[in-house]
Amino acid sequence: MIRAVCLCLLGLAFAMLPAAPAPAATEPRTILALYDGRTETQLKFSNAHQLAAMPLNHLGLVVEFRDIRDGLPDLADRNDLRGILMWLTSQVTEQPDAVWSWLETALGRGLRLAVLGDLPLRDAAGQVVETARINRVLAPLGAQLQDRWVAGTYGTRIRQADPALMNFERALPEILPAFGIFRPSDGLVSSLLVLQGPGGAQDESHVAVIGRRGGMVAPGYAFFRDPAFLRTQWHLNPFRFFAAVFETDGLPKPDITTASGRRLFHSHIDGDGWLNQSQVPGYARRRASAAEVILHEIVDGYPDLPVSVAPVAAELDPDWHGSDTAMRIARDYFARPNVEPASHTYSHPFQWGFFRNYDPAREAPFRAIYRAKGQERYQGSDPDEQSREMEAARAAGLRTGYRIPRAYGDHPFDIDLETGGALRFLQALAPPGKPVRLVQWSGDTSPFPEVLRKVREAGALNINGGDSRFDDEYPSYSSVAPVGLRIGGEIQIYAANSNENTYTDLWTGRFYGYRYLRQTWTNTGAPLRIKPLNLYYHIYSGEKLAALNAVKGNLDWLRGQSIAPVSTYDYAAIANGFFTTRIERLAPRHWRIRDHGALATIRFDGTLAALTPDAAASRGVIGWHRDQGVLYVALDADDASPEIVLAEAPPAPAHPQLRDARWRVRGFACRQAACSMQVQGYGDGSFTWLVPPDSRWQITLTAANGARFPHEAAAGADGLLTFTLPAIAIGGAGLQIGPRP
Repeated sequence: MIRAVCLCLLGLAFAMLPAAPAPAATEPRTILALYDGRTETQLKFSNAHQLAAMPLNHLGLVVEFRDIRDGLPDLADRNDLRGILMWLTSQVTEQPDAVWSWLETALGRGLRLAVLGDLPLRDAAGQVVETARINRVLAPLGAQLQDRWVAGTYGTRIRQADPALMNFERALPEILPAFGIFRPSDGLVSSLLVLQGPGGAQDESHVAVIGRRGGMVAPGYAFFRDPAFLRTQWHLNPFRFFAAVFETDGLPKPDITTASGRRLFHSHIDGDGWLNQSQVPGYARRRASAAEVILHEIVDGYPDLPVSVAPVAAELDPDWHGSDTAMRIARDYFARPNVEPASHTYSHPFQWGFFRNYDPAREAPFRAIYRAKGQERYQGSDPDEQSREMEAARAAGLRTGYRIPRAYGDHPFDIDLETGGALRFLQALAPPGKPVRLVQWSGDTSPFPEVLRKVREAGALNINGGDSRFDDEYPSYSSVAPVGLRIGGEIQIYAANSNENTYTDLWTGRFYGYRYLRQTWTNTGAPLRIKPLNLYYHIYSGEKLAALNAVKGNLDWLRGQSIAPVSTYDYAAIANGFFTTRIERLAPRHWRIRDHGALATIRFDGTLAALTPDAAASRGVIGWHRDQGVLYVALDADDASPEIVLAEAPPAPAHPQLRDARWRVRGFACRQAACSMQVQGYGDGSFTWLVPPDSRWQITLTAANGARFPHEAAAGADGLLTFTLPAIAIGGAGLQIGPRP
């Protein structure tokens, strides 16, 4: 009896304890993109990478690419997967039955599916997949394939087109592509595009649909490709389509475009043409190099803007093709406060794939060319010389446009020298306290996984590739690259914008062309902010007055914008954080952010954008900014696991909340209304904070050397406190703000 009473009391005691919190649910962010390497031999030029990856990244999703020839993965432990994208360019694939079976299994595990392009209908031997098997996969997407095909589309009309999702950048053509007959699978289907063929009702086809578990767009109806110039434009709105298919409206999105509430800016220069003689008036007379022109006209002319400068080590090293003069100029660059030293490799490979599994015998035919360059007898314009080079290039498997595998071949290729070796050589030219920790890819900017790993193991980050443009010549989001590429377990970060080569016909003319970069900056900033601002060019822009003026014009334009300048290393670190961030859902409108690294902005779209962070309930949140109907939440990068709580009408915060700033803020700590933090940035530090209306504030900026700069400011009736601080924070500074007694 006594034992029974004790057990009852013990049970009552446990019942009175607070319930354990429910385990956090990690938001899956990975989309597995299937492509067929048999028809799309280069991943970077596949539709999945070139067209779909950027919109998916914008929606907060990481893309993992899989060539279906390599087999399809086991999904048992893939809790990180949100869904699958299948985008094929041929109806003929290897083992199509296995593909459909795997997709059916994926849907059974709760994954969502987007199908664009061709369906895998048969194998190379002509064996056809049963329609019933195909429809078991298509039914949850909203479609059912019929055994009927409309090849001649004269007389076909568009019976229905969703204006929010179709005719996005380019209207569908008057003569439509051939199409299969698809019927809606149930009454819950959203039909985006319905065609009425020449055969009447029997030829009605729902060629773009969104269903309960995904969506489908038939081949020819997602985008247009110009056969002459290979430019592409979307018929489909990929942002809205993928958002609906993968249900991303409620997903917090790691954002690489924004820092401290402002659009992020970074700039980097590849070192090509270091000692090329400049033709710029005033410099040509004294035979100044292009590097000297860029140093004095750009680096010294715009000390308020950061730039990463990456020489080619072989162009500096006297044991290769360098000189004491070349190294002296590099030291002058690296000594400038606004310059970040970086590496453009050692020998400047042009085609990185040539050096995978390197065989010196394959490079032997180019030795004479390398020697001629070293003896300054190399001209490259003699027809016989060009013919010999092109013959050697074809025999070695070099792609069109490359006559030699790398710029300098004095010594056999050494992957360690190209990565860590170049970093160490350049580090010897940098002042103490300025690490060389960034590699800017050369040539085709397509490093293979081993060289990416070597850079990471050397303690550096990497950037380049992508060549994003969005202007009158490339009038489409489809010409804007994703954040980067995860390949072989490594991550390559792409430059946010293209360099001057694509504007100057590979540096053969139109040397003024880079001034049109501003079109891309504008188009990628509104109505969607999908890219940061990036000014990326080569040292040889110092050769031509028109090219130099184009760079200056872009920098002058930037000075008139509300931007957050960061070093290119810092941008690469932020972009890496996009891939590593994990988002844990703790409760409705409550998330914890983990493994975000340097990434310190989380974006909310749709209905969540109308909410406001609850400062008291959140942790590690510095402030927030709303722009173009989007909510940007600024995190403290020093907080390893910040938490964001959104509310419709949260109580007024007890301490200042950052609206936007030119400098970055971290180490944010407040006691009541007084806050302290660390700041870093370029140029004058302009800030806007949300505080009580009509309040007065004391601000103190403390430089790295201990010098103090006191300041006072008053908030307006709107509660916005705005002030500007002197430009002393390149190396970091302390900032305190508190109400004036």
